[in-house]
Amino acid sequence: MRCLSPKDNNFYICLLQKTTMATYLQVDNLTKSYGDRVLFNKISFHINQGDKVALVAPNGSGKTSLLDVLAGKESPEGEGTIKFMSGIQVAYLEQDPSYDPELTVLEQVRSADKKVMQTLTAYKQALESEDKKRLEKAINDMDRLDGWNYDQKIERILTHLQFGAVDRKMGTLSGGEIKKVALAGMLIQEAPFMILDEPTNHLDIEVIEYLEDYMSATQATLFMVTHDRYFLDRVCNTIYELENGELFTYRGNYSLFLEKREERLANRAAETDKARNLYRRELQWIRSTPCARTGKSKSRLESFGKLKERIGPAGNTRSMEINAGIARLGTKIIHARNLSFTYGEEPLLKDFTYNFSRNEKIGIVGGNGVGKTTFLRLLAGELEPLSGTLQHGTTVRFGFYRQEGISFNPGDTVFDVVHEIAEVVALADGSKVTAASFLSRFLFPPSMHQVKVERLSGGEKRRLYLLTILMRNPNFLILDEPTNDLDILTLNVLEEYLENFKGCLLIVSHDRYFMDKLADHLFAFEGQGIVQDYPGKCSDYYRSRAAAAPTPAPASRPAAHPGAGAAASRSGGSIPVQTPAPASRPAAHPGAGAAASRSGGSIPVQTPAPASRPAAHPGAGAAASRSGGSIPVQTPAPIPVQTPAPTPVQTVKKLTYRQRKRLEELEAEIQALEEEKFRLESLLSDPERPLSQITEASVRMGEILARLELDWEELLGLEDQRKS
Repeated sequence: MRCLSPKDNNFYICLLQKTTMATYLQVDNLTKSYGDRVLFNKISFHINQGDKVALVAPNGSGKTSLLDVLAGKESPEGEGTIKFMSGIQVAYLEQDPSYDPELTVLEQVRSADKKVMQTLTAYKQALESEDKKRLEKAINDMDRLDGWNYDQKIERILTHLQFGAVDRKMGTLSGGEIKKVALAGMLIQEAPFMILDEPTNHLDIEVIEYLEDYMSATQATLFMVTHDRYFLDRVCNTIYELENGELFTYRGNYSLFLEKREERLANRAAETDKARNLYRRELQWIRSTPCARTGKSKSRLESFGKLKERIGPAGNTRSMEINAGIARLGTKIIHARNLSFTYGEEPLLKDFTYNFSRNEKIGIVGGNGVGKTTFLRLLAGELEPLSGTLQHGTTVRFGFYRQEGISFNPGDTVFDVVHEIAEVVALADGSKVTAASFLSRFLFPPSMHQVKVERLSGGEKRRLYLLTILMRNPNFLILDEPTNDLDILTLNVLEEYLENFKGCLLIVSHDRYFMDKLADHLFAFEGQGIVQDYPGKCSDYYRSRAAAAPTPAPASRPAAHPGAGAAASRSGGSIPVQTPAPASRPAAHPGAGAAASRSGGSIPVQTPAPASRPAAHPGAGAAASRSGGSIPVQTPAPIPVQTPAPTPVQTVKKLTYRQRKRLEELEAEIQALEEEKFRLESLLSDPERPLSQITEASVRMGEILARLELDWEELLGLEDQRKS
């Protein structure tokens, strides 16, 4: 591994930081191949505490394979070693997450943290066994891992990820929703080391911005693969580049990486030119006939062999070239008049009117399910509008790049897929090349032409799909999430081609950099079929939308409550609370069942005889010390609640619609909890109550205090953001 560059002042700062931070991961001589293809060869690197590292490489270079090896899903080859710091927890977000289609969303996320799930199961079994010592240990484990609030933390994370109903089956979710569930499963673990493979794929831009803020603020160490250049620039402090099986290191964000990479390539080109000049002279000497009774110097022959190796890598460096031709486009392209379309009873498009022009580049933005893909299919003529007229010009030739990707027959090779479309391809300069030559321009050399498509990496399949679209010479390109799985270098070449595209371009993408660079204006889908034409860039649109969001009314709460202070200040007296109508919630679970019910399974309602346990038992300290007779009227001492690490604060901006709704929900929930707390305080102050009811009330009080602590923390965070 090479570290670039000692000439940069930041290099020494990073080096000093490296010597003072703990090493979380040490990799030595790691090798991985796929058939005859070597993905990486004897690479070594280390990642220290606090590092946020991104891996950049062309498609098919082994990025996902490297992450799989580090996460333990695949085994390294040869003598390579991978050593994580002893006891460190590692969470892995896969590019295509695995899941059980029969589980609900909540059940799927719950299963992510194995340690908490084991603790919840042990607690349930301890309740059923009525073993006092076993129950006491289970309760202590629940306290230590904050298992009482596991479901609340899951729901909070899913709210931040803008996910709705948690009782839906995983098998009914879209690709974006599955990615959100997988993200929630990773975040709930609060692991100090996270490995992420394309974390922004299929996500809405607002969710990407939340994830960007979270990853920037978290203290966790990150190792990721992502094509989102804004995400790279704002989150990562180190870039690893994998090229021809060799690893290069750049200390800094993506912008610095681009600068230093150009320096490295320029230096290598200069060195290679010198080596080639020397190689030509030595080659002449090698080919010359030696004098009689003399031979060629053995050492010089060995030096020639080494020189030949030095010029090899530069010759193997390939760059993608897109120069597909464009069919002639007339003045009439698409005329849409009062188009409307509904899905069931939900309007996706209402009275849309627009005339498309040549050289127009339009981006489409909006949340999941608002009808973006349906709109693309309408324009392409694949769907019939409910009302209105749609006219296509006679010269329009569509190229529709679909989000689902390429479809192929089992057993098809790379060449089969292309040859089935055309044997020759027209280029932008009017010349024609064979399908095989066009494949080579898209980084599919002859050695890959007979490779089966099913054996390609995800990015290679996407690149092949793009080739099959462009080789038809379309003049109206419709691109639905074209950046998914494509590597950054390919994206740069694609952007350059699209900037100079002389036809019409319509883009749906979550990649803000891609949209900002290409789209001249936006069609913003606002919901209920409303489409606004926004004259600006994607980033400007989301900034203006956040600034225009109305602010909600201030929350009503006890003046002395600094988070959960009011709960902590109890001394047995009543707390004045303006109580609304009671919120709908499950009845108090006998014993500690309400807390345990957060594990997802049903827990028996029978309460075992009170165990003799330390006074630190959450919510039941006073009850545990009773030995019969009258029961003290004092409310139990405040329960020590293990509050989870606060969610990193987002970049200051106005509240979104979902945040305003959440603020209203929190106000109602807090008031309902305060009401129940008031009733429990009265019950605990009644000396005539039986011991079993006192125990149940004490445990329930502990749950309420913990929930109030979390709710107040979230509510105050939202209010602070609203006031900023």
